[in-house]
Amino acid sequence: MNRGAARDISTADAFYHYTSKQAFIWPYDEQARLIGEHLYVDMTSAKVERLNTDDVVTTDWVQQTAKALLRTL
Repeated sequence: MNRGAARDISTADAFYHYTSKQAFIWPYDEQARLIGEHLYVDMTSAKVERLNTDDVVTTDWVQQTAKALLRTL
């Protein structure tokens, strides 16, 4: 994360969105079997953005929405 990003987190009970550019590499053996995973993160691209509470999908919202949809089945 860039040095300024950590300072952007000013409120512990707020919601934040973290983004960065990433590359996943999955090597395979000669028989096409997955043999590992390598993750590379471009830390210079890391950004932390505080979210508006109205834009956050909470577990309560998901539960209420799912119950309403299930009642229609």
